[in-house]
Amino acid sequence: MKSILDTLADLISIPSQNGIDTEDNIGNYLESFLKDLGFEIQKYEYERNRPNIIATYTFDKPGQTVLFNTHMDTKPAHNNENYNLWHSDPFSSVSKNGCIYGLGACDTKASIAVILNVLKQLIKQNCGSGKIVLNLVSDEENNSVFGTLPLCNDKKLSADLCVVMEPTDNTVCIGQLGNMFLKTTILGIGGHTGVPEGKINAFDIAIRYVQKLKEWALSKRIDVDDYQPFINIGKFIGGTSSGTIPSECEMYWGTRVLPKDSFEQYFEQIITLTKNFNDTSKQQIKVSTQLHDGGGVDGFVCDSYSFQKLIDCSHKNYGIFGASTDAGFIYNKLKIPCCIFGPGSLNQAHSPDEFVKISELEESFRILFNFLSN
Repeated sequence: MKSILDTLADLISIPSQNGIDTEDNIGNYLESFLKDLGFEIQKYEYERNRPNIIATYTFDKPGQTVLFNTHMDTKPAHNNENYNLWHSDPFSSVSKNGCIYGLGACDTKASIAVILNVLKQLIKQNCGSGKIVLNLVSDEENNSVFGTLPLCNDKKLSADLCVVMEPTDNTVCIGQLGNMFLKTTILGIGGHTGVPEGKINAFDIAIRYVQKLKEWALSKRIDVDDYQPFINIGKFIGGTSSGTIPSECEMYWGTRVLPKDSFEQYFEQIITLTKNFNDTSKQQIKVSTQLHDGGGVDGFVCDSYSFQKLIDCSHKNYGIFGASTDAGFIYNKLKIPCCIFGPGSLNQAHSPDEFVKISELEESFRILFNFLSN
């Protein structure tokens, strides 16, 4: 167990914040680790200093090719929203109350530490079979624009099965929700607050537009108790002062996509909603919405039989992941059977004081080692 904690501490200490750091330093660490184990390494860059590693090891015993995919980047801690809320250094592994704290501890450096040490043990005992392909990618936290998406477009990945490692509480998830990312620009009529007549506050328009989006999202839910899809306004830009009526604002927002649907369908419906919003407004306004940050990724549900062995090793029922991952690209573009699995919980991901339970690291190691050594 110590080796997993040591590896995780090393990974946390190497900043790989999306939009702030590149992944080349953590990539160099991982490449060296894998070369020492005897892996053959290929690297692809779709943006400078942002490597994507495809590492391959072939065991003597014949068997299937199993692909593991997970990401090296993290959400930023260095921003006004989260950094001051951390109670410890985000780039230092802290052990407390049976947990490891640090940026990426849950999402997904714990997964990397576990799979590296599983592979190390398999090779040491020579108890694996077939071929293992480990794909460590950049830019997953920005919808994989420079990571798994172009790797899939270029058909650089192939396997019989794929396990995408994300925080699932060590539940084998045979499907996931999709995701889509959008940018909305709203134009009103601004001016001095001393003469409000004839002015149209862009923020007021935004409020009405978001309400229409929320009504649309509710209409997509299968059951009244469902909480997906919902509308998340992640970033809002506009205005200059309390004495000026804003004439323009921008919203960056997203929504989840149900496995039965596609984000292209959702986008077409949102474009129609936006056109109707503009056409039925009695005011002189303009609202325009477009896909942003790579657009989105579709959800899916995969045949559970493909992963029955992994499910059996977990001693849990399988599930559906409540977010989107790179499995959406691998499954939908390359038709490789995919599941999502890994230590940690979405409740801790993207949050200050991010942590993973040490017991989940141990459990994840046991499940994957039994799966691959059988």
